[in-house]
Amino acid sequence: MKFFSVIVTALLPLAVLSTPLQGAREAPREAIAAADKWHQRTPARSRIAVRDAEAESARIHKRAVCDIVHVVTTVDCWNYPTHGHESDGNYVIKHIPGDTKNIHFACYARCENVHGITAWYLTSKYNEAGCYVPGYYTDDNCRSTGSNALPRCPSATSDENAVGC
Repeated sequence: MKFFSVIVTALLPLAVLSTPLQGAREAPREAIAAADKWHQRTPARSRIAVRDAEAESARIHKRAVCDIVHVVTTVDCWNYPTHGHESDGNYVIKHIPGDTKNIHFACYARCENVHGITAWYLTSKYNEAGCYVPGYYTDDNCRSTGSNALPRCPSATSDENAVGC
C-alpha cells in the first residue's frame, strides 16, 4: 500500500505538468495582444466607424416599443411630421385607435409643436415608407433626448423641409 502511495505521489505532478492547459492559457493572451496592437494603431474614430459598420451589417437598430396615450378616439399617422400641409404632399396614412399598444418606432424628426412637444416618431407598421405620430401621443418609451433616445431619422431633414419646419 505504501508503494502505491509513493508511486502516485511521484507521478501525479508529472501528469499535471503534461496537460495542455498551459497552452490554452496562452492563446487568449495572444488574441488580447493582437487586439491591443490594433487599438494602438487605429484611431478611436476609425474604431467607432468599424463598430457602427458591423452593427449596421448585422442589422442592429435601436427601436422603441411605445403605446398610444392622451387620446380617446384616434391619432393620425402622417406622411410628414406635421398636421395639414396637404398641398405639400402631406396626408394621413392611418388613424390609430387611442388604445393601441406596442407600436415599434425607429427614429424621430422635429416639426410641428403638439402640446409642447416637437418630436414626431416614425413607424413602419402601417406602410413600407413609414408614417409619423406626434410625440405627445406616445408614452415615455419614445424619447428624442437622453440615454434611451431614438436616433434622428435619416430622412428627417428632407421631410421637415418638405413642409417648412
